[in-house]
Amino acid sequence: MKLSKKDRLLLTTIALVVGVGGFYWFYVKPARADLATRQSELQTAQDQNADLSDTLTRLERDLKSLSGQTGERLRYAKAVPDSAQVPAAIYQIQRIADRANVEFGAISTQAVTELGGFAGRSFQIKVSGRFFDVDDFLYRLHRQVIVDARGRADISGRLFAVTKIDMAAAVGAQSSPGTTQLKDGDDVMATIDIIAFSTASSGAAPAATSTDTRHIVSPNVGQASAVSTGGTP
Repeated sequence: MKLSKKDRLLLTTIALVVGVGGFYWFYVKPARADLATRQSELQTAQDQNADLSDTLTRLERDLKSLSGQTGERLRYAKAVPDSAQVPAAIYQIQRIADRANVEFGAISTQAVTELGGFAGRSFQIKVSGRFFDVDDFLYRLHRQVIVDARGRADISGRLFAVTKIDMAAAVGAQSSPGTTQLKDGDDVMATIDIIAFSTASSGAAPAATSTDTRHIVSPNVGQASAVSTGGTP
């Protein structure tokens, strides 16, 4: 049977339509579906990457903040330690006395007082020397912890508070004849009440004891010792 030219053209057209339809159905459509899946996966991965990037940025920022906070805690622990550290406090007072050229004669420990969440260990110390040097001793004691112009704590040592000062001319001193007013060069004896602060109380306050501090020789701030004592600091 011989096909006419019209029939051949019709069959060719049908074959082309079937071929194109089959190509679309079996190749193009699955490929488009796969592309959509891949695009969705890519978007999910990009979102996850953005979330991870944000998390990493926050962690880096928090790490820097924690590092700064750790440094600040260490700085403040120098001024207000987590325990009374009585030997260290005595050694610091002795060092300040040496720098001020006064003789640090004796110290007695007093009660522990809770002050706004902090513990204050009371000391009574006796120093002697020129009036100007005793005044310098008090100044140095006060400036162990100060606040600078930017409102930041400048910490050189323990936080001390002076609560009482009794000062008189040294026995036998020839100071300011005809007047009771002390001069810079006069020899004086001073009894000073001091509070050393910490973040936690060491428990019940012990009975008051005294120490002759003129022979404190330990170079270790945390291990100050007294060779000549009248009690236990």
